[in-house]
Amino acid sequence: MEKHGDTSERHTVWRAMRGGPEDWNALGVRYLKGDGTIQKDIKKAVYWLTSAAKSGSTEGQYNLAVLYARGEGVRRDEKKAVKWYQKAAKRGYPAACAALAQCYEKGSGVRFDPRQAEKWYAKADLNRNWEEFETKVSRKEKRKAGKRRTGANGGVSPAESPAASDARDGGLRPIADLNPDVCSGEAGAATAEEQFAVGLKYGSGDGVKQNHRKAFEWFGKAAETGHAGAQNAIGLCYESGEGVERDVRKAFAWYSAAAEQEHAPARYNLGVLYKRGDGMPRNAKKAVEWYRKAADGGDAKAQCALGACYKDGDGVKRDIKTAAAWFLAAAEKGNAAAQFNAAICYLNGQGVTQSAAEAREWYARAAEQGYIPAREALKRFT
Repeated sequence: MEKHGDTSERHTVWRAMRGGPEDWNALGVRYLKGDGTIQKDIKKAVYWLTSAAKSGSTEGQYNLAVLYARGEGVRRDEKKAVKWYQKAAKRGYPAACAALAQCYEKGSGVRFDPRQAEKWYAKADLNRNWEEFETKVSRKEKRKAGKRRTGANGGVSPAESPAASDARDGGLRPIADLNPDVCSGEAGAATAEEQFAVGLKYGSGDGVKQNHRKAFEWFGKAAETGHAGAQNAIGLCYESGEGVERDVRKAFAWYSAAAEQEHAPARYNLGVLYKRGDGMPRNAKKAVEWYRKAADGGDAKAQCALGACYKDGDGVKRDIKTAAAWFLAAAEKGNAAAQFNAAICYLNGQGVTQSAAEAREWYARAAEQGYIPAREALKRFT
């Protein structure tokens, strides 16, 4: 059984292995930076980010591209950087779109192509003259000082943000889940989507010096208007301590604000907090409640998590048939952890008709995404 509060590196890695691509990306970023639990290890960072990228983590793909572009932990390879930027950009990740545009604009790792550059800049909706754009947005914010709408659970103003560390390597943790379609506003107008886009840009360090504190401040501006994605992003900042002092209670409040707007990732994040008992008493029933809401909204990670709750009888009466159904729902959407669990269900005939062929198929699908436990399980098949 997982020991609560165990912060050893071994336990951290074990938990990541039981998770999915986004968990591997998060672990890779931690190895890239180093923290109180994880010692900086660029080789391990490359390993986990590569696993995450190959398994479909959009942010993992972007982070791996950055390593190849910089030659950090790997041999500098602009073509490989472009390859991974393209994969993340095609899935709508704004920072990857902008990075790919710059590659086309400079002819770095790809043939010089101004039209492609314009195309990807447009997709990222990032003004190349960023300082001018930011100045226009800032002027409008000054005119609106004291007149902003306050989001649920109170507003967050930039002045309330504590000092945070300067530029750091790696992408902003799980923000990839947000994947917003950034909208253009009129000249000088700062829409919530544009404020959110500024936050993403500072968080990823694309085109500007990475600054998590500024990312937090811009997310806060968008969150105050009721932007659900920004509210969830603020919650992630508070939970991870990126750009602001870590405060799980405030993370909970912002997740709740976004969850009230039926934002599935925020609902899933609430479930995770209740499940872990992070900063609050552990409440498995509440975790199930929020996982279910996110799962009903189609969130694959929540569906997999809900399946695990039913399998273990954690927060809900044990029901292996229902567990298998949720695992399969998430597995069909490409969630590697769910595919692995679906394989186990078929292998043991738990909640489904036993079928070694089906088990092998699901193990293979998970293994193709780089899911390490699935690769090990496949070795047992002849």
